[in-house]
Amino acid sequence: RKFIAASRFKQRMLYHTAARNIQARWRSHIQHQRFSTVVASILRIQCCYRGYAVRETVDQMNRHTTLIQSAWRGFYHWRQYLFDKMDVVFIQSMVRRRQTVAMYLKKKSAIIKIQCAFRCFL
Repeated sequence: RKFIAASRFKQRMLYHTAARNIQARWRSHIQHQRFSTVVASILRIQCCYRGYAVRETVDQMNRHTTLIQSAWRGFYHWRQYLFDKMDVVFIQSMVRRRQTVAMYLKKKSAIIKIQCAFRCFL
């Protein structure tokens, strides 16, 4: 009788241990699935954030690039304007010089004619 009781006890303990192992494995499996889901979610969030951060960095770099290009174009055109202005001033001075010389020669010619006429008159 003691042997049968001990045998039944061992059988129950074996079933109990087997049930506990099955439950432990099942819980482990469920926890692993949850952990995998959490890790996948974390990776997705990290991926999205990194993409956002890269896009923000690229946008900032584009804004800075545009600012530098704008400043360079402004400087270039300002310098070009100064050169053009210098050219215009030079051409104007040459035209005015030519006009002044022409006016001088005309006046000189007129003066010479008046002097000649006056000398002939005397």
